Amino acid sequence: MSFTRRSFLVGTASGFSVLVLAACTDASPEPSPTPTGTSSTDIPAALAFSRSKWSSDPYALGATSYLGVGRLPESREVLQRGILDRVFLAGDGLSEAPGTVRGAISSGRAAAVRVLEVTREGERVAIIGAGAAGTSAATLLTASGTDVIVVEARDRTGGRIDSKAVGDDFFELGAWRLGEVDDADLIETMTRDGMEFAPIEGGSAYALAGEDAPVELPADDPAVVAASAAPVEAATWAQSQPEDVSVSEALRDGVDWPAAEDVTPELLLEQVFLDVAGMTGADADALSAWFSTPTPQPSVVPLGPLSSFIDNALEGIDTVVSTTVAGIAYNDEGVSLRLGTGESLSVDRVIVTVPVGVLKEQVIDFDPVLPLTHRGALNDLSVGDIELVRMEFETAFWSTDATWWVREDDDEVIRLWVNLQPATGRPVLLGLVAGERARELAELNDDDLQAAARRSLEPFAS
Repeated sequence: MSFTRRSFLVGTASGFSVLVLAACTDASPEPSPTPTGTSSTDIPAALAFSRSKWSSDPYALGATSYLGVGRLPESREVLQRGILDRVFLAGDGLSEAPGTVRGAISSGRAAAVRVLEVTREGERVAIIGAGAAGTSAATLLTASGTDVIVVEARDRTGGRIDSKAVGDDFFELGAWRLGEVDDADLIETMTRDGMEFAPIEGGSAYALAGEDAPVELPADDPAVVAASAAPVEAATWAQSQPEDVSVSEALRDGVDWPAAEDVTPELLLEQVFLDVAGMTGADADALSAWFSTPTPQPSVVPLGPLSSFIDNALEGIDTVVSTTVAGIAYNDEGVSLRLGTGESLSVDRVIVTVPVGVLKEQVIDFDPVLPLTHRGALNDLSVGDIELVRMEFETAFWSTDATWWVREDDDEVIRLWVNLQPATGRPVLLGLVAGERARELAELNDDDLQAAARRSLEPFAS
């Protein structure tokens, strides 16, 4: 076959999101050059400007999946069931931790275990997707002596671990933070391999409408502490309700919101809405409070090439890139993959790790179609959208050490910024946009987006 194999492009992240990662076979969003357009704001032009476009990327079609109000997690369990013991689905979107590295890894391993239960000696297994899910499945199967081939649509491996390197700098356009508690094992493993991490800690700065300077609250301010705990409190309240409600309703009705000087409970609530969307990819009024309320926790960002763990894991495993899978035909005797090159590949079994958005849009033609149970389960999952806007400046134009910056003005495209300078030592700001606004942002061209970003940042200039 005329496949092309190439080494994995090693990069890293200036951040790594435990709730944004999807293991997928997408065409990767590329860093955008700094636009040369002008802006009427006092914010200097960024030294480097990059953005993601996951919601419009034809191979991603979103960043993660979530359960809407009234939907049940059993949908994900149904999708994990093998089809004729030939076709197996995996990926973070089907896991109990959607949008996370650990979810992708655990889902890939679980699929590999199911394959090993039915695989006979001498069989060949194809894995579609070289993200975290596909990589974890490939390594487990290979270690068990199974003949494996990994087929990746992108010209690189990693899925939404999309690490970029510019000179000595590394940054991430997909995932950007890890949870200290839930991802402790992964952090420990990467630390042993030489990765360094820095905590994301610090208070919040609020740009209030009509005010010239932002109001700052330290991380230990009672209002900030209460806001951080609000999702857990809301989920606890929701569990006592006779029917599922939205996360928005649970946060409004199930939380006793504190007041802070100049920062109203309504603005604290809005900050939590923005953060919840950034973790789940959905607006709070669309999320199931029973099953989709995220649990905030202290986070860290990696300071080195995160994506290298994918590279290391796939070393020695037959991996082809820049090769899409257009169709999957399967029966009791085996599986045939129809490739975008016009060629076909015959294997005994296949693990499909493409994102939920790709499955829902039927980008891959299954023959026969997926069982009704699986199609119904896919219908119960919704696709979450998250986009990142990264801006690095020659020097910091701000004086605040606050980590989280919130715009009160609802008209701004980007209302939530993360100041990464305290963690990384670099004057880098990360705009986090999710839900419906993420889809709107994806339609902006680079000039308009950077102009909007600079307007959003203007109140934080010292």
